[in-house]
Amino acid sequence: MDFDQNRSKLSENRNIVRAIFGSSPRTSTIDLTNATLKYGFQIADKGLENACRDNEVIYSTVNTYEGKLTCRNVADSFAKKYTDIRIFLRVVINVED
Repeated sequence: MDFDQNRSKLSENRNIVRAIFGSSPRTSTIDLTNATLKYGFQIADKGLENACRDNEVIYSTVNTYEGKLTCRNVADSFAKKYTDIRIFLRVVINVED
């Protein structure tokens, strides 16, 4: 596959964020915004807890919550305790109900 075919393939898939941040920061910023803005709107509309419950992708974006590390890679990197966000949010949501 040559460069033009690759470029055409990238432009067909709107979910791919271009990996050329240094050479075209404006374009990559627009692409990153386009790929992530819908999640920001969901969090703004529903609140973090409900957005996580309604959309599995949002769970994976939460690194910390209520002072707890909810990203295993971050917790492992700093040798800190990891808390699964799904379990933690389920407890918080049940307490509030």
